[in-house]
Amino acid sequence: MSSLMRFIIAVLIVMVCFNQSFPIAVGSSSPDIDAYGKVVYVADGDTVDVVVYKIFDSKYNSFLNKRLRIRLADIDAPELYTVKGKLAKNFLLGLV
Repeated sequence: MSSLMRFIIAVLIVMVCFNQSFPIAVGSSSPDIDAYGKVVYVADGDTVDVVVYKIFDSKYNSFLNKRLRIRLADIDAPELYTVKGKLAKNFLLGLV
């Protein structure tokens, strides 16, 4: 496992352990949090579905209470039909 992947996993663990909600950035490349959402489904090892329940920037109000598919940046999990793909999905499920 690469050091970048370990770092990202560590950040996700800290976010999950210290926060009831999972912050997501919606349509923004800045590190500011524009929205909060709850993970409702783990599709595979690098993709989750999130329902947005709080918006801080009114230009994104159309995302409120919507289910969004989020793919984690710079994570390339194995395909779901492989054994490693199923392990990756279960690992992400355990994190979120």
